[in-house]
Amino acid sequence: MLMNLDDRYSYFHLLIPLTLSSLYDEVPEARSKAQDIWKRAGNQYIIENEKDYKDLIDFPRPDKEGRPSVGCRIFVQRHIFNILPPLLHDVADWVPETRVKSSKVLYSLVLHSEEKITMQLSKVLEGIMSAAKAEEKEAT
Repeated sequence: MLMNLDDRYSYFHLLIPLTLSSLYDEVPEARSKAQDIWKRAGNQYIIENEKDYKDLIDFPRPDKEGRPSVGCRIFVQRHIFNILPPLLHDVADWVPETRVKSSKVLYSLVLHSEEKITMQLSKVLEGIMSAAKAEEKEAT
């Protein structure tokens, strides 16, 4: 859906959290497939918006191991303001499974956002503190 849906740009803020949560799936095959789809979606996003991100493509910063690709980072950075408020609400949810999954997505969101998260840092820190207080070790 991230790559082939006709009106996918309207649904990115809904599809990104689903994909990010799949990156931490318990089933290795699902996790591997989600990583592959995520990389391909990021590459497709960069190709489709090449004019807007020409400098990032022509003069990339060195990527460290484990760092998401440029397309994936931009993908998340463009939609973080739509994703973050409901995600922070879910981090403080009363259902343990929701808290665990939400905290994993929050981690991935911060990893992808890099310096673009600074405007929302106080809210993110509240979410991290809420996850740290959770009884489930997987949430921290």
